[in-house]
Amino acid sequence: MQTEEGYLQQWEVVPLSDEELAQRETERLAAEQAARDAARVTVTKRQALLALFDMKGIKNEDIEAQINLIPDEFDRYRALVDWQGSAAIESDSPTVLLLAAGLNLTEADLHELFGYAETL
Repeated sequence: MQTEEGYLQQWEVVPLSDEELAQRETERLAAEQAARDAARVTVTKRQALLALFDMKGIKNEDIEAQINLIPDEFDRYRALVDWQGSAAIESDSPTVLLLAAGLNLTEADLHELFGYAETL
């Protein structure tokens, strides 16, 4: 609306409907998943092992020893199968994140390791 002093803009705040709220939540979750997917780096197990050794001196035996320290038998077995049976390693997999914590690798370390692994 135009007034003598210029334009006047007015706003009205109205609550969103349950359907609109649900749609916004769906969009938010989809955006978060898309961001995680975009940030994920996948390398071969060979690349991962070489990067770990080249940059941190960590060998496959060190990783398996860390897996053996997992107290829960179910979690330990799943991590072992995941690690031994994987041809590709994803930077955000639960096993990688669990092992990183046990090996004192930070998020920055993982980013650097996976970036280097991609070059191998």
